[in-house]
Amino acid sequence: MNEHSFKGDKIDFDVHKGVYSPAMDSYLVLDAIELKPTDTFLEIGCGVGLATAMASKIVKKAIAVDISLEAVRNTMDTLRRNTRLVNNSVIQSDLLTAFHSSAKFSVIVFNPPYLPADEHKTSMDHAFIGGITGTEVSERYIAQACKHIEKNSTIYVIVSSHSNPDHIIRIMEERGLEVQSIGHRIFFMERVDLIQGKLTA
Repeated sequence: MNEHSFKGDKIDFDVHKGVYSPAMDSYLVLDAIELKPTDTFLEIGCGVGLATAMASKIVKKAIAVDISLEAVRNTMDTLRRNTRLVNNSVIQSDLLTAFHSSAKFSVIVFNPPYLPADEHKTSMDHAFIGGITGTEVSERYIAQACKHIEKNSTIYVIVSSHSNPDHIIRIMEERGLEVQSIGHRIFFMERVDLIQGKLTA
C-alpha cells in the first residue's frame, strides 16, 4: 500500500500491474491545481486515480478516464480504499472520445505520455511514449478538451523538456486559451511543467 498526503488529506492507493506508478509529474498535478466545490472535474489518463480521489472530496462531480482497463480498475480500487464512491464515475475511453459533444467540464487534467519514441520497446510504452516527437497524444488531448469546456473553464497538461513544450503552449494559445506554467519539477536532465490553459473569452 502507498500513501500520498494532499493538503492534509491522505490518499491510500495500490499500483496494479501494467499501470503507471505515480511519480514527480503526478504529484506536481496534485500539488498545483486549484479546485472549487462547484467544479465538474475530469481526469484523463487516470492511472491509479490519485487526482480523481483528491478531487472527489472537493468538487461536485469527478470523472476519471483511461484507455487501459487495468487503470480503470486501479482507479476504482483507489476510490473504494478512500471511500470516494459518491460523486464520481470511471470510464474506459481513448481520451475524450466516449463523451457526447454536450458534455462540459470546468477542469480537465491530463498527465500524458510525453516522451519521444525511440528504439527501446517496453510493456509500459503506452504510459511514457507520446508519439514520434512526444507531443502527438497531448495535441489530440488539447483539440478534444477544448470542445468540452466553456468560458471560465481550465485545462491542464504536463509537458517535458525532452519533447517540445513550446509547441504545446503555442497550440493551446491558438485555441484561445490564456496559458502559463503553474509549477515544475526537475529530475536529473529533465524538467516537467504543469501547463494551465484558461478559457476566459
